[in-house]
Amino acid sequence: MNKIIILCAFFACTMSSAILACPNLSANYARCVSSSGDNSNSENIVVSQKRENDMVIYSIKSKDIQSGEEETKVMIADGKTRKIEEKDPETGLAYTQYETYTCMDQSIVGKVNLIIDNELLLDVTITTKKIGKRMISEIKGKSMNTIIDDTIICE
Repeated sequence: MNKIIILCAFFACTMSSAILACPNLSANYARCVSSSGDNSNSENIVVSQKRENDMVIYSIKSKDIQSGEEETKVMIADGKTRKIEEKDPETGLAYTQYETYTCMDQSIVGKVNLIIDNELLLDVTITTKKIGKRMISEIKGKSMNTIIDDTIICE
């Protein structure tokens, strides 16, 4: 019986420390700039977050500079892989995306894979943290056999 109590306490502490490892990214950011010189094409970025059922849920709202279209992205930092199946509205191509988000050392780490026609087109790891008033995302991986190594800074 004592072993069960100790295991339950360990699990509760582990989950609590994982939640505490999540960064507070909540803020309004005017614009994001890429280290590669490319524009992130987003402005008026609003990041909010909440804690719910032993996980941290991030909501990122942004506006595309060119189209004016608003988008909301949700990241659930609980270490579970989620499968998203959608169709590209412009091309009609069906795709599957796998996303896993976890928190470590005041960063949120995302692993994202994009598959179209059974071919892995995107395999990246995104590490996001906040330093001062800046949100910094480091993106590393491959896109269609091209190496990605980029940093995006939102202020």
